[in-house]
Amino acid sequence: MEFLHCALLFFTVLYCSLLFFTVLHCSLLFFTVALLDIDVTAPECIIPEFTYEVKWIVSILLPVIAAVLLVLLYVFSKLLNLVVIERHKTKFTSNALISTLLLIIYYVYLMITKRALEVLNCHPAVPDDGHMYTDFTALECEASVCRCGENDSVLGAALGLQQRLKPWAIAVLIVCTLGFPVSLLLIIKLNLRNIQIDQLLRAYDIDPTLTGSLRTVQETRERFHKVYYYFKPGKVGANVLFCCCLLLLY
Repeated sequence: MEFLHCALLFFTVLYCSLLFFTVLHCSLLFFTVALLDIDVTAPECIIPEFTYEVKWIVSILLPVIAAVLLVLLYVFSKLLNLVVIERHKTKFTSNALISTLLLIIYYVYLMITKRALEVLNCHPAVPDDGHMYTDFTALECEASVCRCGENDSVLGAALGLQQRLKPWAIAVLIVCTLGFPVSLLLIIKLNLRNIQIDQLLRAYDIDPTLTGSLRTVQETRERFHKVYYYFKPGKVGANVLFCCCLLLLY
């Protein structure tokens, strides 16, 4: 009887666990609409000249393109403020520029990492024919299936597509995949005192602009609030759950 009770308890817990993770998985899939992926638009179907190599380069350069556009917008706003009256002046400051750029990098970070890993992810065919193949396909490669470390270009290029992209993919992993988290750690470390004060002000619902001595805290909030705003003081469990959800989502 005790054995049946333990078995029933085991299957009940197993069922509840499976139900919970199924609901969680479906919920996270719903929120993936927030992810940015150039594959959704399938530009190569509209423009045949838009090859995988071009799409890969565009994907990798998205943060650079965004930074250039934001700087141009910032310069334009400053020039516009010189010729308009006070009440019509734009409020696009350098702090807003930094904050927006961090948010854009946050959204494209995983897509860029995925692109870089696509080039380095090689596996044998089934059955094995002695070659290693990539997961992506391209018309430039022989039979549209790209081989790793080999010149399989049908266009007569000096190097194969995977060979050409491999050094850039390694550089992207170092500069972006590793560099972005390290940059966030440096931002937190260099502004830790202001961040701690800002978190306390948020907890007590105090506006730092009301106190002149907290100007540096206000600037830290305007620049880097996207880095730490989701983590509320005194809610360790909620913060850990939020991190787990982000990990599962991406």
